[in-house]
Amino acid sequence: MKNIVVKKLVFTVIMLGFAALIIPNVNIALAKFSDCKDEELKLLYVVDGADKSDIYTVSYSGSDATNLTKNDRYNLQPSWSPDGSKIAFVSGSRDGTRNMYVMNADGSEIQNLTNDKSSNATPVWSPDGKQIAFVTNRDGNNEIYLLTLATGALKNMTNNVLDDFYPRWSPDGKQIVFITSRETEYGIATINLVDGKINAFRDISQVNDVSWSPDGNQLVLGSKANGNWEIYTISSTGKNLKNITHNSANDLEPRWSPDGTKILFWSSREHNLEVYFTNINSDYVTNLTLNPASDTAGIWSPSGLHIAFESGRSDSNDLWIMTDMGSDVRKIATDVSNFSAVWQPCSTH
Repeated sequence: MKNIVVKKLVFTVIMLGFAALIIPNVNIALAKFSDCKDEELKLLYVVDGADKSDIYTVSYSGSDATNLTKNDRYNLQPSWSPDGSKIAFVSGSRDGTRNMYVMNADGSEIQNLTNDKSSNATPVWSPDGKQIAFVTNRDGNNEIYLLTLATGALKNMTNNVLDDFYPRWSPDGKQIVFITSRETEYGIATINLVDGKINAFRDISQVNDVSWSPDGNQLVLGSKANGNWEIYTISSTGKNLKNITHNSANDLEPRWSPDGTKILFWSSREHNLEVYFTNINSDYVTNLTLNPASDTAGIWSPSGLHIAFESGRSDSNDLWIMTDMGSDVRKIATDVSNFSAVWQPCSTH
């Protein structure tokens, strides 16, 4: 039964869960992460209903879950702007097709950003908040586009007959990494946004997730190239591929800690889905959840002092928070759609 659950969740990650789980606010220097106050932040998440879904926010305390969309359509893939004032998201059939929208953090002033008959998905803000990268099939296959918010200008960044998807900005905003089959099946590549040059990596394939280290020098990714899902790091130039998990179980959804010293992931390695972290300079792995229910989808708070995760320990898929060492566990939201939660970026005031 556990293997069935794992396979189902892995499939969800690949097909539906290329969700807009953004990296922490990289505009903040690493030395200032201690200034982040998680208690002042909210989290975005999605709640599925009958033939619809809505986007909610909830505070760190869990006291004020708020429906932002209140719409009879599918609203999903929410993504915070770097300053936490706006939310980009995707809505299906709201205007006839799947378009990308933006709204204020309180759900007001919803605007259609793409207004196109094609399918548009997975919006991700640039670190400076001036552009949004997203995936669209308006040219016949999945391509990565940039939308400049000030002008509404759109630019196809990939221009390839193969599908390109899952864009993620580098911390300095000068590159985007994405998943592609240019060199290997479901491998990765980077776009240099200064000259448009694309560097497709040759040493990795079967990738389902990729994100940048806080310093922008490395990438962490999940791959099943060797038969099961393992977690790897690789330099941002495509060199020095390293398997950091080495386990026969499936290890999924790696997330770099804001200080760059640890990687969070979830796994079935103890015959139950649990949230773990590993130090990047050692092979030691810590189980943070230790619960007979399924615990998945861990994400660091901007300060790195807390972790939000999804759990079935209350007989539904709920959103929980714990400290970075697995203590003070508490539920803050119920009936959360898989892999949809996103921390608000760190306050800069």
